[in-house]
Amino acid sequence: MTKGIDSSAPRAIESDLRALGVRALCIAGVPNDDAEIVANIMVKNEMRGISHGVALFAPYIRHIQAGGMTAEPRIEIERDVGATLVLNGDSGLGPLVSHRAMELAIVRGRRHGIAFVIARDSNNFAAAGYYAKMAADAGMVGFAMTNADPYMAVAGSSGRVVGNNPLACAVPGANEHAVYLDIAMSTVAGTKLSIASQEGSLVPEGWVLDADGTPTTDPEAAKEGGSLTSLGGHKGSGLALMVEALTGVIGGAAIMAEMRDWVSDPSGHSNQAHSFITIDVEPLMPLSEFQVRMGRLARQVHSARRASGVERIYLPGEIEHEREQDAVENGVPLRGASVLALRDLGELVGLTEQVEKLLSSG
Repeated sequence: MTKGIDSSAPRAIESDLRALGVRALCIAGVPNDDAEIVANIMVKNEMRGISHGVALFAPYIRHIQAGGMTAEPRIEIERDVGATLVLNGDSGLGPLVSHRAMELAIVRGRRHGIAFVIARDSNNFAAAGYYAKMAADAGMVGFAMTNADPYMAVAGSSGRVVGNNPLACAVPGANEHAVYLDIAMSTVAGTKLSIASQEGSLVPEGWVLDADGTPTTDPEAAKEGGSLTSLGGHKGSGLALMVEALTGVIGGAAIMAEMRDWVSDPSGHSNQAHSFITIDVEPLMPLSEFQVRMGRLARQVHSARRASGVERIYLPGEIEHEREQDAVENGVPLRGASVLALRDLGELVGLTEQVEKLLSSG
């Protein structure tokens, strides 16, 4: 059994799940080509066991319907100087804006050896790791980061100050599988609280503070004026502030408290900023040599002496890769929260029959 997969979870056929997402987004007014990009990102995240998956379809569509996101954005380059670009996302779907931005970063990185692309006036972009991995799959080093609406306390505070501001880094691996790390600066991603809330379960102490700044196990606390805790105390909050500087500040977008809460205010424009960095390996050393050396790194990690009770040591991204392969072969496992979110999506866009058919087909 692949690590982290619930054997009792219903499974859906990957192509059917993607087709459902495309159809739902098109009903909301998203052009088909754009809908295919967004749906592919959401389904890939789901396949990799990442919480920023198909559960985001319905919230995205609600934002389009309320006017907070643009169904047909005019994504334009505002500044273009050598290896650096600034995009205006026209409040489009964050995954679409980010996909376009990383595509540009890959092209410019090939040309200059390195590239830095900022996308502003964007929205929630799901999982940073997807975009960093795009670069690694192209034989480059990739970074992706974003600011987010402030739900996290910083060291010394008792309430919300900064977003959990995810950061991802990916490099080409020895066996054509990217090695990639994707972390939020909070102890856990906020979506894990949403999943726990939907499933009616408590969360471990240390994940969240209530409105008074007291640790709690209630996943609803963050919605009721509470805040997420930072990963590693001052380390996580410090990294979050640096990501804020390299996205919202330098991107000319909203900064911390200036940003709207995209979950509770679907009619408001988030004006988030994302940054994407690519580094071409070839000017530094042949890609084939880099991959051989990554193989040496991998062997040392895999052969390390294991702690008591540990069956296997993984490289960053390795578990996600194995989950994706399992989903390709056996269908995409859908957690309880994902099932509820898909049923919500079906009711929202009039596809209830199609959702139920999908849930029973895996």
